[in-house]
Amino acid sequence: MREVMPSGVKHTDRALICLHGGGFNADSGSYSESIPVVGLTGVRVVSVLYRMAPEL
Repeated sequence: MREVMPSGVKHTDRALICLHGGGFNADSGSYSESIPVVGLTGVRVVSVLYRMAPEL
């Protein structure tokens, strides 16, 4: 789990849970989707980190 906090929190009673796509590809999306949302909304974002795909 990664938590991204804005420098000036506008809404302390809110949080957005980011379930980004591309979970099996080197954690693509946890920061690239969270940081712009935090900057635009001022809301704390929690990104879920997915594990790697099982080896066959």
